[in-house]
Amino acid sequence: MEFYKPEWINSDDAAKWLGVDPTTLFKWRSSHGLAWTHINGRTVMYDKKQLNEILNKNSTYSVLGEKKLTA
Repeated sequence: MEFYKPEWINSDDAAKWLGVDPTTLFKWRSSHGLAWTHINGRTVMYDKKQLNEILNKNSTYSVLGEKKLTA
C-alpha cells in the first residue's frame, strides 16, 4: 500500500502558478476545500498535487498554451 505524501507550495508561489491573487486562494480554502497547512504558525502552504488537479479540471488554454484558471 502506497501512501500519498503531499508536496507543499507557499501561497505566493501557488497564486502565481494559478494566475490568481493570494486572496482568491484564501477564499477557495473554504469554498473548494483546498488542502492547506501553516508552517511555523505563519506561512500558509497548499498541496501542489491538489492545485494541479484543480488547474487541469478548471482551465482553458490561451493562444500561447498557458493555462488560465476559469473557476
